[in-house]
Amino acid sequence: MVTAWNEDTPAGLQKKFYQISAYELAWRGGEAANCLLHYFKIEKNNKGEETGRIECNSVFSKTTQGVAKPLANSKWLIANKDDLNICPVRLFKKLSSKRTTNITTERFFLTPNPQWQNDNSPWYKNCPVGKNEIGKWTKLAAEKIGLDVCNINITNHSNRATAVSHLAKSGLDEQQIIKITGHASTSSLAPYLEIDTEHHEQIIKKMRLQEKESNTVVSATNELQAKASSNKYKKIHSSVWSQFENFCSERNYILQASTTPEEISNILMDYAYNMKKVDGSDYKESCVKTMWNVTAKLVQEKFFNEYQISINPFNDLCFKKARNARDSKRRELQAQADKRKVSSVALTEEELMKIKNFKTAQGGNHRLEDSKWLTTNKADLHMCPVRVLTLLLSKRTPNITCERLFLTVNPYWKKSSSSAWYKNTPIGRNEINKWTRCAAEEIGIDTKKVKITNHSTRSTVVSHLVKAGISEHQLIKITGHKNATSLKPYLKVDQEHHKKLWIICRVALLHKMLL
Repeated sequence: MVTAWNEDTPAGLQKKFYQISAYELAWRGGEAANCLLHYFKIEKNNKGEETGRIECNSVFSKTTQGVAKPLANSKWLIANKDDLNICPVRLFKKLSSKRTTNITTERFFLTPNPQWQNDNSPWYKNCPVGKNEIGKWTKLAAEKIGLDVCNINITNHSNRATAVSHLAKSGLDEQQIIKITGHASTSSLAPYLEIDTEHHEQIIKKMRLQEKESNTVVSATNELQAKASSNKYKKIHSSVWSQFENFCSERNYILQASTTPEEISNILMDYAYNMKKVDGSDYKESCVKTMWNVTAKLVQEKFFNEYQISINPFNDLCFKKARNARDSKRRELQAQADKRKVSSVALTEEELMKIKNFKTAQGGNHRLEDSKWLTTNKADLHMCPVRVLTLLLSKRTPNITCERLFLTVNPYWKKSSSSAWYKNTPIGRNEINKWTRCAAEEIGIDTKKVKITNHSTRSTVVSHLVKAGISEHQLIKITGHKNATSLKPYLKVDQEHHKKLWIICRVALLHKMLL
């Protein structure tokens, strides 16, 4: 792909550097559009001499734009001494030298100046290349070197997928790959490692070795798959047509150029009613439809290819009786339990009781194998969840039929002692989502600097359970997490932040529920 671009032109130089750096830095699809000049820093030794490496980290930027985040581990562009033509360090320096003093934008990739060939004209304008334009670069390069982008989905993100695949092939473990690519966890690597390896090999050969050979492996694979698929359908069609010919032979039906569409319709109608298996039994109802449709299609092709006569058994009015016969036969077979496509199976008494005893929560929640428990807080009854829940349930008047626990507050609850505290409507999801943040603001936490949501209470619980010495497998049973990997993000939250959230979890939130 690198050889597709001429570095002696403004557009070609940018695209050539992008193609190399996107692979070696394992960039995400949209990362180049947000890339700034100050993300890059040429490394120097103690003597002030360049080491031949360029450090890349968004933390170097004064104002990190877009969705870029500072990386815990920097990425590096290394000089390619074996082939200077595709050396990313050399291309970076060349590209940086083309930024004239009038360029004030921090964006790294700039719009080429159409008058760049004129004397003293700058190569680039003082405006960045658009996100949509950058998004086409890898696909355009793939088209230029002959890859079939119609059958293979190639995007800018393909460079990242290729990098992960090749790092894994080189023997690096997942933790090392994460440090290089900047992935959040090992689970996020799985989709890349499942992608076709031959596809990766073709891309990297075009990029690093400048080979212009066609995508032989992928093409051969596609040809084999197409051939296998073709042979499969040919075999099926041959079997169906052979059965139809035997049926016509037994009934003395002849298909020739002089056969009228009405006669063909009568033959197909008879076939719909009377098609049988070799043992003389009826097909299942779904097979009747498939067999008839394939036969009708083959008859249509026969008359067009051999006699240049155009018929359409699926739409022509004269074939309506034949189509009705097919549908009628299917309805007849559907009445037989063993001929239906899917027959319902009766539930056992045990299965039926499980269904009766299992009330599925709204919102798609799954049943927990291990129940969760609210335990009495005898040390401080004011914060006892059992007492508060009992009080909350006692405020549900007989007119409340809604099963949701949290209900809309009655604005007139203070007017008299007989006024209901709650309406017969659940409180909205968006309103509930504000509760923890509002409680945090009430006790003095700066929610503009610290992101606090209702999910923060779950994060706090995980942290405190770990501090208490609970193992990961026990913790999963308590919290309902799917696996140990999903616990890791919670364990990285700041400890002081946990302490403040714990106050909200046991005091402010329960108090808020009763307001």
